[in-house]
Amino acid sequence: MSDQGGLQLLPETRRKITVTVPGENRLLYLGVVFLILSATAVFGIKFYTSQELESYNSLRADVEKKNLEINTQAKGEDGADLIEKIRVTGKQLDIASSLLNSHILWSKGLERLEGLLLLSMSAADGTIKFMALAPSYTAIAKQIASFVSNPKYIKDVTIGEITTQTTGKLQFSMNIEIERSTFLRPDTTPNPTPAK
Repeated sequence: MSDQGGLQLLPETRRKITVTVPGENRLLYLGVVFLILSATAVFGIKFYTSQELESYNSLRADVEKKNLEINTQAKGEDGADLIEKIRVTGKQLDIASSLLNSHILWSKGLERLEGLLLLSMSAADGTIKFMALAPSYTAIAKQIASFVSNPKYIKDVTIGEITTQTTGKLQFSMNIEIERSTFLRPDTTPNPTPAK
């Protein structure tokens, strides 16, 4: 303010910033630019994280909603959990398929052995003879009991000589008399008709 009538209310203390040396305020300018860039980066990162968090929460809510729908649809009328039933059924199918696969192998193997028999040959006595190894006498007794327990297939079981091997196992021979009508195919050779 200028002096008006001798009364000066505020002293005039304006100073002019003068740059005497070029580049003297460069650090001040760099500091202000760095502060502006830092503040922009902080606000940008906060905005980005809030958008990502919002997107994550939205996806999580959608997944929970779908799971709830699946669980409510999976409940049967009797209250049993359908998903658990599907898991149990899957395990049962795995077990059954492995059993069927091994059954098919045995069936095909026995069928091939039967196919190797000549039609003119027949099992006169209906016995199967074999030699095997067992870990103990108890195992042999259990095997005999297993064979004898099913008279539909096996008529009689006789055991031959039992010898101890150097490994500690028992080698034995066994004769199994089978029920011919169950195991052997019927005689397909034509009966000769007497000549007249």
